[in-house]
Amino acid sequence: MDKVQTERTLQSRAGSQARATMAASGAAKAKAVAAATAAARLNRIALHAHAMPKISLVFDNLPCTRLFVGNLPPEITTEALDYVFKSYGSVVKTHIMAGKSKSGQSCAFIEYSAANEAETAMLTLHEKYEIKPGAGPILVKRANSDGPRNGPY
Repeated sequence: MDKVQTERTLQSRAGSQARATMAASGAAKAKAVAAATAAARLNRIALHAHAMPKISLVFDNLPCTRLFVGNLPPEITTEALDYVFKSYGSVVKTHIMAGKSKSGQSCAFIEYSAANEAETAMLTLHEKYEIKPGAGPILVKRANSDGPRNGPY
C-alpha cells in the first residue's frame, strides 16, 4: 500500500469512528477521539526509510466547564467566589484550596453548568479583576482535564 492509499485508509477509519462516537456522545468528543486515533496511527507509519512523523494534538478549543482561579487572598470564602462568578452563569461547584503555597495565597476551582459561561467568566476576569483591592488581579484559566481524579475535586 502506498503513502496516499495509507492516508486515505486512515482518514476513512477515523471518519467511521468519529461518526459512531458522534451519535453516542456529542460532536466535540467524537472529533477528539477521531483526531487522537488518527494521530496514534500516523505516528506508527514510516514515511521514509527512518523518518517517523511526530503528531501531537492540542485540545485548547474543546468545551470546558471547569476553571482554575489563582492569586486569591488566603481568607477567601466560597460565598465571595460565588458572588463574583455567578455573574457569568450557573455555578455548579466551588472548591477552595487554601494555604498550601509559600506566599500563603489560595486557589480554587469553579465549575459551571455550560462551557460558554465558563469561557465568558475566563475572558472577563483573567488578570483584570481584583477580589481584594491591592492584592493584584486574579488568574482564571481552564482547569486541566487529563482524566478522572482521585482527589476531592
